[in-house]
Amino acid sequence: MSFGIIAGSGPLPLYLASALRARDERVVVAAHRDESDVAIEGCADRVEWIALGELGRVLQLFREEGVSRATMAGAIARQRIFERLKPDAVGFELLRSLAQSSDDTVLRSIARLFEAQGIEIVDAADYLPTLRLASGLVVGAELSAVQRRDITLGLRVLQTLGEHDLGQSIVVKEGSVWAIEAAEGTDAAIGRGASLGGPGVVVVKRAKPKQDTRFDAPVIGPTTIETMAEAKAALLAFDAQNGLVFDAPRVIALAKQSDVAIYGLAAEELEQCALP
Repeated sequence: MSFGIIAGSGPLPLYLASALRARDERVVVAAHRDESDVAIEGCADRVEWIALGELGRVLQLFREEGVSRATMAGAIARQRIFERLKPDAVGFELLRSLAQSSDDTVLRSIARLFEAQGIEIVDAADYLPTLRLASGLVVGAELSAVQRRDITLGLRVLQTLGEHDLGQSIVVKEGSVWAIEAAEGTDAAIGRGASLGGPGVVVVKRAKPKQDTRFDAPVIGPTTIETMAEAKAALLAFDAQNGLVFDAPRVIALAKQSDVAIYGLAAEELEQCALP
């Protein structure tokens, strides 16, 4: 049996494929043209390059390779979806049948399509335990009372937005919201928020409250910290329960070097939308 990866952009498909092969799993990847990293070719036993929406081709590939478990790993740039969407008959029929096109609705529908064919869609994070962040203060000085209130504000706003399948990240400072992540992504939202709020902003990033964590888990990496350092942001509060950290040693080193604090949000803090 093989393990299937439907790969988007970013390093997650590479991390996952490498971890699976280290467990002696046979890895088959459906990689998206102009999105997935070509380095995936060196991390998998078979790679098929597809256009966005070619779900019939992915199903055929997985059937040929005896895939019984699969995951969706990596992002697809939302601002480029419509120019790159080229659904085959299976993809077109699925999209046509949807009453709404929110991210979670589309992804859950794709998962049901694959599971109806005997292919279980699993959470990539279950195979990558070393990418989890510890809860509590990871890097930096003890949080101030103002920063704690800002994190609570950010969590509460994201809780409300998440009910509508919107936003994982928010930029706040001294009780004011300066940016909420939309289609531009976390890094652009950080830059926009800091340009408005000035040095010392707090960035909060968490999974949406009803999010299926098999899809679109919150992620950070060295680029996140570099963006925060350039923006003179003070603190990143990140979802330790559901999020993934790429290259954690470098993330921590960059945070120390740049004077950016990192706080891992525990499950109870996410649930209560407040810090103790």
